[in-house]
Amino acid sequence: MKQILQNYKSGELILEDVACPVCKPGGVLVQTAFSFVSSGTERMKVEQAKMSLIGKARARPDQVQKFLQSAKQEGFVKTYKKAMDRLDTPTPLGYSCSGRVLEVGRNIDEFHVGDLVACAGAGFANHAEVNFVPANLCSKIPAGVDLRDAVLTTVGSIALQGVRQGQVSLGENVAVIGLGLVGQIVAQIIKAMSCKVIGIDLDDSKLKLASDLGSDFVFNGKEELLLEKINNATLGGGIDTVIITAATSSNETILLAGNVLRDRGTIVIIGNVKMDLPWKLYYEKELNVVFSRSYGPGRYDKNYEEKGIDYPIGYVRWTEKRNMQTILELIRDGKIYTQKLISKSLPFAQAVEGYEMLEGDHSIMSILFEYSGQDLNGRHAAKVEFQNRPAGSQEDKLGVSFLGAGKFAETMLLPHLKANPEVQLKGVVSGTGVTAGKAAKKFGFEGVVADAEEIFKNQNTNAIFIVTRHDLHAPNVVRGLESGKNVFVEKPLALSYDELAQIVKTFDAAEGGLMVGYNRRFSPHALHAKKSMKKVNGPIEILYRINAGHFPADHWYQDMEEGGGRIIGEVCHFVDFVQFLSDANPVRVYAETISGNKSALNNDNVSIIIRLSDGSTATITYIANGDPSFEKERVEIFGNKIVAVIENFGQTVVAAAGKTKSFKTRGIQKGHYEELTAFVNAIRSDKPLPISFESLVLTTLTTFKIVDSIRTGAPVEIDLQAFLQEARS
Repeated sequence: MKQILQNYKSGELILEDVACPVCKPGGVLVQTAFSFVSSGTERMKVEQAKMSLIGKARARPDQVQKFLQSAKQEGFVKTYKKAMDRLDTPTPLGYSCSGRVLEVGRNIDEFHVGDLVACAGAGFANHAEVNFVPANLCSKIPAGVDLRDAVLTTVGSIALQGVRQGQVSLGENVAVIGLGLVGQIVAQIIKAMSCKVIGIDLDDSKLKLASDLGSDFVFNGKEELLLEKINNATLGGGIDTVIITAATSSNETILLAGNVLRDRGTIVIIGNVKMDLPWKLYYEKELNVVFSRSYGPGRYDKNYEEKGIDYPIGYVRWTEKRNMQTILELIRDGKIYTQKLISKSLPFAQAVEGYEMLEGDHSIMSILFEYSGQDLNGRHAAKVEFQNRPAGSQEDKLGVSFLGAGKFAETMLLPHLKANPEVQLKGVVSGTGVTAGKAAKKFGFEGVVADAEEIFKNQNTNAIFIVTRHDLHAPNVVRGLESGKNVFVEKPLALSYDELAQIVKTFDAAEGGLMVGYNRRFSPHALHAKKSMKKVNGPIEILYRINAGHFPADHWYQDMEEGGGRIIGEVCHFVDFVQFLSDANPVRVYAETISGNKSALNNDNVSIIIRLSDGSTATITYIANGDPSFEKERVEIFGNKIVAVIENFGQTVVAAAGKTKSFKTRGIQKGHYEELTAFVNAIRSDKPLPISFESLVLTTLTTFKIVDSIRTGAPVEIDLQAFLQEARS
């Protein structure tokens, strides 16, 4: 399918062939009929992408701070390369479209194949021939509403939410400052409420349009005696509510709003406007200032938008989806007229030219892209073919395919695999197709597929890398093993006891091997520290401190269903490393969070004590509330008067017999290259994979027991053999 993408590094716009998105649970796959470019939001995105690096830095000072912190940890060159790789990423554009449902995901009863729908949301309602859209960002189009009109539903919802925030009542005097796209719809909505509409703008053509669409009075913001004219228009009563939809760096808009409002009037801020509030004016009138956030309640709430968890109507009457439905009804009833709001219509094949027009002509309010409307007849699931040669006909290389092609895969795995002469990259699949397409071009995959099943069935794929979000790890591991492939999965292996048990059952009957991306044990520093401790006869003490950094509560890692939390999702790394250093198995664990709150399983500050089978102990201190500029990891190992310290995997210091020796590497070396080389070599030489299956299971089982210990507030025993026996029964 075709999709419009922008490279954020160069600013280049391209109409690209990409694999169709997958229809996931909780949403629908939509064939686009029309999509919509607004002059405000999308012009700003395109212009920002075309800025120089200095311009981008000025626009995003928060990202500059992150860059500097990372450079301090990992070095400037490595950090710069990561930053450039991140910028050199195709970004989808668009946030409003309409079309026809092609496929319905699991757990969705509201929609059926063939339904006509309006769709909202950046990253979902893209300028693309096919989009996956979660159910709460999708609304059925009522009979009598054309798909062409319905494409403005998203922008209409932004306007409607602003009106709701102003609590506008029947018959009030309402001024709309800024008669761009959103302002024109705001004016029509409040006119439908039998309010007196006063439109204000600096562009006479927009004033005429507002007048044609029903505004009672329109004024140029620069005309003489403006305040007097507005006062006369309201019969001396003043404005009850001002809704600002303009975007400006001038404070004149805020001054004008305060001057035209009556006592205790309300200002609603929709546009990005400068807000140096004049205290005397606003205080003496006791004005109310409120903001309007996008389409309405639910916006930016992942549980609402992506998981489909609706707000009870008795508590939240108007959500973003219910706002969308209302806009569609207003269009149906002739209360909102949309066609005069569309400046130009273009075939989707000319989308790049459309964006160029938008940049060059600031009189353009919006552009409508028209799609071909051809019947896909199931071709939305078609793949970009990758070679499936008869067995034995390909070169003597390991065929590797990827499920997932995000930043971690792109920066930490694929560069090493591409450089390995023993590897042939075969197929790649991702949730959207965009990242898979980029990976295919950059690293030389033979092709991109829309359905992971094509990879599992491909006879020339010998090894599958699973680099998806955590909730998809275990199901794909099981499917990969069932298909006879060798499987490399990034941590964690599983999110629950049941998932882990299913992997055990599947592995026992599988032909291929399994490896989890516990890279630290392969680091040169890990090997040096372990070698230095070989003279220790007896138990050792391990202290592992991780300055992990903060993840917000709404980060997908913190979602117990999708990410599993940071204990299961990340602490597994350090549990594996403890096993590697000690050559012993965890047998008991006790953990407590910094707050002591047993229900706060997303609490990222935790101390963990692990008892090992040889009498050794390990203390893992995982911290999220530290200074991010401080080193991330420090490992201290003590035993028989020997001390080894790994300092953030950049230096290892060993103290023994009164002498101290240091081992340094050029930059941080956490073992990704060595890990992948060991994985490939083991398969190529038909040897066991570097980490035993029992060890992989034990690491995951231990993280589950850590969570249990936090819940119960007590030490928890770990019995690997009992778990394996039960899983196999």
